[in-house]
Amino acid sequence: MQYEEFLNKVQDLIGPAQPDEARRAIIATLETLGERISGGEASDLAEQLPEELKEPLHQAGEDNEEFSLDEFLGRVG
Repeated sequence: MQYEEFLNKVQDLIGPAQPDEARRAIIATLETLGERISGGEASDLAEQLPEELKEPLHQAGEDNEEFSLDEFLGRVG
């Protein structure tokens, strides 16, 4: 999937909003996911994403934090 297509799908899900809001939501989600999964898992996932979305996952370290779904959603928010 191309970046613009991915961005448009997220924009459709969050409804009418500022275009930058979808980008911020995607980056916040990927950064938080990068905190939750190991560096190897983050790299594997990043390889499946458009180039513009890889950086937040490449910042993931080898150590992951364990936190609940509620904590995940709070961090993304």
